[in-house]
Amino acid sequence: MKKILPIIITILVAALTAAAVALAAPTIKVGTLFAGSTAHKRYAISVSAKCSVAKCSKTANEVLVTVTAGKRSNPNGACQFAGYGLPLTKISGGKFSGKQSFFEPKGPVSFSVSGKFASATKVSGTVVGSKSCGGTDTFSLTGKVVSAPSGPTG
Repeated sequence: MKKILPIIITILVAALTAAAVALAAPTIKVGTLFAGSTAHKRYAISVSAKCSVAKCSKTANEVLVTVTAGKRSNPNGACQFAGYGLPLTKISGGKFSGKQSFFEPKGPVSFSVSGKFASATKVSGTVVGSKSCGGTDTFSLTGKVVSAPSGPTG
């Protein structure tokens, strides 16, 4: 039994390490841009991977999210046709979530965006916007590296 116990412990540690690696959040490269339309075409969305530290590594730790809402054919409708930029949002455990309200001539609008990176080039999530802008919609986007800035973004 004394000889078997170290072997069992080694196997358990190896299995736990493998499980932890499998569950780890994907590494998103700085400069990766995810852009496209939401599932029901209510919004166009872009998620840009950034870095907020002075000596920026190649790994993003925050995102800049822009939601385009409203209709180009009716730019002054209840939801003004515009790109609404959310504040820089931290990535934690492969997830992000941010929200912002905007004051428009026909009343305030707000957006909340949450997402999860499935891989270094795949992100999916939900946009919750004011009802006048389209309400709730989901997105699933593929990204590609478009640039790799060398310094902080904030």
